[in-house]
Amino acid sequence: MIIMVETVDVAIVDRQGRLYLKEKIRKISGIKSNSTVEIIAREGEIVIRPKKSIARESKGAFKLKRKFKKIKNIDQLIDKLSLLEALGEL
Repeated sequence: MIIMVETVDVAIVDRQGRLYLKEKIRKISGIKSNSTVEIIAREGEIVIRPKKSIARESKGAFKLKRKFKKIKNIDQLIDKLSLLEALGEL
């Protein structure tokens, strides 16, 4: 049996659009300091969740081409390439 923990909290968005997530909320959701999060906006709600690391989940499954050997963060490279691909489609 899986027990889901759900916590409801209130936060204020400041003038610059920043939102402070309390430690309890970050801990339950698995969001750590300086981690990257995904933000999903739907009508009437926003979902914030930790972004899964493609590099961590597929470690050893891919071999980088020589021109990418100096890349330290493969997730950022994938995001950048995906963004460029998406922009090319527009």
